[in-house]
Amino acid sequence: MLADTYRNRVQYELLQNSDDAGSTTVHISRPRLGMLRWENNGRDMTEQDVEALCRSATSAKSRGEDIGYRGIGFKSIAAIASKIDVESGGVKFTFDRRSTVKLLGVDTQASVPLVRIPTDVATSNFRGARFSIELSVAEPDLRIDPTALLFLRSVERVESSLEETSSIVMTRTSGRVKLSDDGASGEFALLEATGAQLAIPLDPWARKIAGPAGRLACFLPLDESMGLPIVLSGDIATDPSRTNAILDDASTKKVIAAGAELFAEVIRNPYHPIFDVAWQLLLEAPDPRAALLGSMESVASIFFRYLRENLSNVPIPFAIAPVSLVDAETEVLFPGGAPNVLYASQNRVAVRALKAALNLPELSLEDVAGRLNPEAMPLDRRSYFAKLLAENARLRGRQMTSIELAFGAHGESLDVENNVHMSVKSATVNARTSADVDATGGLPYFVERWRAIEVAVVEWLNSRGWSLTDVSKQNLGYDAEGLDGAGRAVCLEIKKTDGLDSSFALTTNEWALAQSGTKSFLLAVVIGDGRRSRMALLDPIGAKMEPIRVARQWEWRFENWSEHALWVQ
Repeated sequence: MLADTYRNRVQYELLQNSDDAGSTTVHISRPRLGMLRWENNGRDMTEQDVEALCRSATSAKSRGEDIGYRGIGFKSIAAIASKIDVESGGVKFTFDRRSTVKLLGVDTQASVPLVRIPTDVATSNFRGARFSIELSVAEPDLRIDPTALLFLRSVERVESSLEETSSIVMTRTSGRVKLSDDGASGEFALLEATGAQLAIPLDPWARKIAGPAGRLACFLPLDESMGLPIVLSGDIATDPSRTNAILDDASTKKVIAAGAELFAEVIRNPYHPIFDVAWQLLLEAPDPRAALLGSMESVASIFFRYLRENLSNVPIPFAIAPVSLVDAETEVLFPGGAPNVLYASQNRVAVRALKAALNLPELSLEDVAGRLNPEAMPLDRRSYFAKLLAENARLRGRQMTSIELAFGAHGESLDVENNVHMSVKSATVNARTSADVDATGGLPYFVERWRAIEVAVVEWLNSRGWSLTDVSKQNLGYDAEGLDGAGRAVCLEIKKTDGLDSSFALTTNEWALAQSGTKSFLLAVVIGDGRRSRMALLDPIGAKMEPIRVARQWEWRFENWSEHALWVQ
């Protein structure tokens, strides 16, 4: 039973035994067809070691001092072997059912285990340990993941000549581990805390072998991902197969919490040597909200909860910006340092996801303008901010401040950073302020005339060249359907908010309809009441908006939606 449970980890069990024996080199070979050989140059086996091999769940090792300590790993060989020759400490002996049956005088090989009674004892000159394995199964896969060497204490080289000659080499220096595998190489930063080690890849090859979602390890890699390209190891509780972590175990959570604290210390300290690398890894990782909002607990969800808690207790000394920034602007806004990748235009979607998942602080556009000196900015950047500030003031229905005016006056309507991707641009839309709209023809007139906001929006858009029918009572997943101002078929869901900073929500059915692609789905968002009411149209799919799934009745909440809005007057 033990052998079958561990059968897919034979190479890792032998690797950890080699490391615990102080080996620096391991060699795997095939002397002939049907035989595998594992050799290491560690210490010779003792009488106590041999006794542990022969007994179930008996070990000469101690938890915390050695990787393996359960006395089970060597038995994994029994899942693939019919005979095992062992050489170490000047002695050679064999585990073989046929010899055991003959020795004990029993009737059948089925009545004895393979690994129990050593037979054919003789002398040997081999130093270290050698296991020659007669296979009972088809050729097993004994390839070793290079990340398996990251947290080993002794083994520096694994050489294999099973198919092609190959070698994995580990070089450890202060705070760094370099791995190479047949010419390819990569480096990891190694951070340590009590009971935990965190390896952070520093180059593309290291990121590749860590994997896009990283790995959790109990010294040797498990089948658990971290949610970003890092590898975390510690003395955690695992299931009997040693492939998955037991998530509700206190020791497992303690290691994950320590890993999150180590990572938080890096990303909040601009002077840390791998500060920029760590932020780049966060932005390249899968959206952390998927792990945090998932229905099942996972290593990734636990890690990101601990990371968010760490960043809440000791906040980062910089903030998310509402627009992309160049390096010179970042230096002015955050003289203590900040990760430039956080303000690159190509990372805007990933940054918004991180902000929502980790509760990162954010500056307003007004805060950014107040800290920058327009006189010291290149003309193109000054013009860029002037347009953004003019648009922001217009959308908020207010006059520009003296600080904003210092950037220059620009009144043209903009598609800011390509955030407007709507099919409604050809509708009767312009950039006039609400004060310019005729009192009997503007949206406020219809809002005051009709109590139901759905009716008001439909009537107003129809007055401006649309052809919509109110279907809000039919429970179709939208409130109106028909043709937009350019004659294209649309369905329209109508929402109301108190202001630009207010969120609104879609039900699961409404969001599913929007994503289905069966109809052109638009959102009409009415802001405010009475004479000050305004409306914006959103194309959530075309703009690739990313709502947050919240668990009230599993609805989809839209935040920062005004960045994607096209205002209708």
